[in-house]
Amino acid sequence: MQISVTLMPCKKNTNMRKILLVLLVVFSLVSPVYAIEYGGIGGYPANPDPENTSTNQWFIYTLNLGETIEDSIIIENTSSEAVNVKLYPADYTASTDGGFALEQEVESRDEVGSWVTLSATGLVVEAMSQIVVPFTITVPNDSSVDVGEHMGGILIEKVSDEEGSEGGLQINLRVGVRIYITIPGEVSESVAVGTIMFDTNLDKRIGVVTTNIENSGNVSENVKVSTSVENVYPIFDKIWSYFPVENERSLQVLRDDDLVSNFEFNLPLFSYVKINSKIEYTDKNGEIVTVEADPVQTWIYPPLMWSIITIASIFGILFFLGVMLFLKIKDRKSHKYFY
Repeated sequence: MQISVTLMPCKKNTNMRKILLVLLVVFSLVSPVYAIEYGGIGGYPANPDPENTSTNQWFIYTLNLGETIEDSIIIENTSSEAVNVKLYPADYTASTDGGFALEQEVESRDEVGSWVTLSATGLVVEAMSQIVVPFTITVPNDSSVDVGEHMGGILIEKVSDEEGSEGGLQINLRVGVRIYITIPGEVSESVAVGTIMFDTNLDKRIGVVTTNIENSGNVSENVKVSTSVENVYPIFDKIWSYFPVENERSLQVLRDDDLVSNFEFNLPLFSYVKINSKIEYTDKNGEIVTVEADPVQTWIYPPLMWSIITIASIFGILFFLGVMLFLKIKDRKSHKYFY
């Protein structure tokens, strides 16, 4: 780490200046010098709502049909070099894991992506600087635009003339800022939990609980997913003291969408467990809604080698007891005939 110190002139404190200079020289001799690397390109809303902390990172509006709003996005370059970027709006699409994603530039814009008009689509952002880019959003005055939440975003893509090192492949990195637009009307909230799925990796002794969450309403919901795994029989609590295991996580489930929440935990060697999972969210009336999945009960078995050893041991013990019993009975019969 490289450190620079500026010493202000002071006639009355020359001794202190000498001490500081000596300390600076000593520190520079023992401290390695590192190159400072900054993150790169990013963006965020220029006019967040102080009463809604989510607007620090997302654009959130309530707009009527035919209404237009003006706003701005801040494009920030935290790298040490100037960067060429291009901006473009895009529609929302579900990611592979059910989360939020934005469509590619070449894909058609049919919803929020077509409602956004940017004042600039290409610009150069100097090193360690910001640029404010105004834009407008106009909701079509069309009855085909349904009530509820509509999603999209503004994508910021770094433009590079350099080609990839293999096969001429060029990789463009992009970041997006979400846009949520709610069309006023009757809000429908409906979040359900599907069947709990349980899978095990016996080699690594890992269990995976999968909770399926489905939002069939017309607005997004911020949900808390709670999952627990506990022994059914109390005797196992004494053997596996780290049970039960619990997990909580917060997720956003978008309208007309579903996603999965996975929870991994270390398996006990042998047990019969009960798996519970539930979600909680706050509805439009401020009330907490709780939805529970049907619990699942299942055996957890030891690894194959342990199973073979256990079964072989049981059969070995039974065989030994059988032999001993046979010899004892035979011995009694021989004594009977002797007398």
